[in-house]
Amino acid sequence: MKKIISIVLIAVMALGIFTSCGSNKEIPNGMKYACNTDIVDYSFFVPESWIVDATEGYSMAHVSKEDRSSVSVLQFNFTSDIRTIDDWWDKKDTNGEASEMSYKSKLSNTLKEVNIIEEGKETSVDGVAAKSYLFTGKELSSGIEYKFFVTAVAKNGSVYIITFTSTDTNNLYEKNISTVKDKILANFRFN
Repeated sequence: MKKIISIVLIAVMALGIFTSCGSNKEIPNGMKYACNTDIVDYSFFVPESWIVDATEGYSMAHVSKEDRSSVSVLQFNFTSDIRTIDDWWDKKDTNGEASEMSYKSKLSNTLKEVNIIEEGKETSVDGVAAKSYLFTGKELSSGIEYKFFVTAVAKNGSVYIITFTSTDTNNLYEKNISTVKDKILANFRFN
């Protein structure tokens, strides 16, 4: 009897470890949580081999020690001026100029030579309408060029910003973008 109780306790503890993100949702095969659902209202999964960097307030993970390509999730609460994905991306002021509050206008604070390749392509995440953006830019301090694939989803009075960041060095962007689209974005869930 003691042996059976011990086995049951071990099984219960193991289940606690596997669902430690605070959700009882099923983890997709070959993936793991990269979030803390006790803090955030979404479930963000990455391949099991990826390294999770942050789960408190925002979520972030990267491919490996050698490949620093990463995916992050940030939540931006709407304000009286920013009420849609389009406002978040490129809010115009009363003169028709880009507002300093828009994401697009803030890119120059962290990047130089920004090149927007794709802007506002309609998509969906977890059945919710979304828009995607693809752009490149060089880091101000190092001059390293990065490629960004951003997916923005408006839900619950917020915009959720899911950003894949990589470089074209050794074809890392192309190597990882299908995992981002077909696994990470396809399995992203709102709780």
